[in-house]
Amino acid sequence: MFRFLQRKSAVEARILEAIDSGVPGSATAIKVSAEQALGVMAVFAAVRVISEDVAKLPAKLKRETEDGSETATAEPEHIVLSRIGKPASEEDDGFTAMEWIEAVVAAAALGGCGVVYLNRVGGKVREVVPIKRGCWCEERGKWRIKWRKDRWEEVDRADLMVLRGPQLGMDVTQTARQAIDLARRLDMMMTSLAKKAGRANGIISSESLNSQDKAQTFVSRIKNYFGPSGDGGLMPVDLGALHYIRLSMTPEELQQDKTYSRVVTQIASAYRVQPAHLMHALTEHNNASLYSSNRQHVEVCIQPWTKRFRQTFDKDVLGEARVSEGYYCDIALQGLLQGDPDSRAKLYMALRTVGAMSPLTVAKLEDLPTKGVSDDPAFPLLTNPKPKEEKDGDDDDE
Repeated sequence: MFRFLQRKSAVEARILEAIDSGVPGSATAIKVSAEQALGVMAVFAAVRVISEDVAKLPAKLKRETEDGSETATAEPEHIVLSRIGKPASEEDDGFTAMEWIEAVVAAAALGGCGVVYLNRVGGKVREVVPIKRGCWCEERGKWRIKWRKDRWEEVDRADLMVLRGPQLGMDVTQTARQAIDLARRLDMMMTSLAKKAGRANGIISSESLNSQDKAQTFVSRIKNYFGPSGDGGLMPVDLGALHYIRLSMTPEELQQDKTYSRVVTQIASAYRVQPAHLMHALTEHNNASLYSSNRQHVEVCIQPWTKRFRQTFDKDVLGEARVSEGYYCDIALQGLLQGDPDSRAKLYMALRTVGAMSPLTVAKLEDLPTKGVSDDPAFPLLTNPKPKEEKDGDDDDE
């Protein structure tokens, strides 16, 4: 009994209740819908980071030829990948390339599966329509979608692009439902505490509060803003720079803060996103460490998703026949996997010195203009392709 009371006095009972509800024994009783999961900021941030980082990368339709690879700009699938997924019409505003890619990746990251309807004309995909969660279903190999006039329609599997998440569509949100549910409970507790005003956690002061009238005006402003009868407005009184001094945290607040941070870390691990991307932690770092952190994020989180998208696009959108003709989806990740500018410059210089890399290759890697740039690895390092005409007599020895 003594230990029980000691435990309750050290940590707020509601926090313990939230933690105890997530023990393995009660995991089967926890149910978290997609909408509830998105209400947890850590989950929303993780899904947003994944979907936006994949969608913002340059995507193209390319084709392998005898002379190498080239961008298939004349094919409709290239327009769908790089510019417009569906033009605006009388029915809707359509979708940009980034919008439909972001939507299908977000659905796959959140629920394990993202579905896109493919409008084929002459065997080629000219429009795509991402299907929202809850508007598609699959039973015994038969697919139905609800999109036009809010009616269910049966569609062929060949007219769909189905992007699956990790492990053939594992629902990460349900797998991590214990941590997500605990985070949701802690969020509600914090909201409840804020509504009840809670206890004071800091002191606001100002050097301009040098008279009783000004101090009373300041107090009135605070009451009008936070009080139950206040209208939310603030009186335009100039009080100069305000200073905030935080009071020490209670054991309950410390426990809640530590618990929430640990839960966010668990959620980040489930989605393979670095916690700093979810909590926006402010840390001091130099350029080298920043590039290293971003590269790790790309390798661990973004690269697997881009590979899933590329291969799914080739399988469902292009099909075996088009792939056999040399067509494939290309998403440029090379730039994000490179190191900091100084490291890249040293590497390029070393490879150029031994004749292992041409100026054209360097220009392509750095997304620089390539017109007139030599593709010869033996091209001299210090050569001006258009030297100025020397003036007469400049090199004459007197």
